[in-house]
Formats: sequence, C-alpha cells, structure tokens
Amino acid sequence: MVFFDGYCGVCNFWVQWILERDKKDRFLFASLQSEAGQRFLTKKKLSTTQFNTLYLLKPDTKYLI
Repeated sequence: MVFFDGYCGVCNFWVQWILERDKKDRFLFASLQSEAGQRFLTKKKLSTTQFNTLYLLKPDTKYLI
C-alpha cells in the first residue's frame, strides 16, 4: 500500500509514475487524508496533519518513508 498526500502535485506525479509501471497491479494507493491513511498514521504514531512524504507499507507490516 502506498500512502500519499492527496493534495501534493509531486506525490500525485509519483503515484501516476508507479501506476504506469505496475503491470501486475501489485500496488494499492490511499491518500494520507483518507480514513485508511489516517488510521495508518495513527497506528504508526506519525503526524496526522503533516503530509510531506510518501509511505510504502509492505505486507510484513514494515513501512518505508
């Protein structure tokens, strides 16, 4: 799962970049402002109001910034 700032043009560029290359549909996306994004941020004890990066949540529950 890729969490991204839904209002950020750079973030949206990278989402589109990933989508164009993800031929096997391996990635899912949610904005950090969404319900799922807010749950993720809260669970990981990250800011729920500052959205200055992308997060990649891997299946083993690790995440990359």
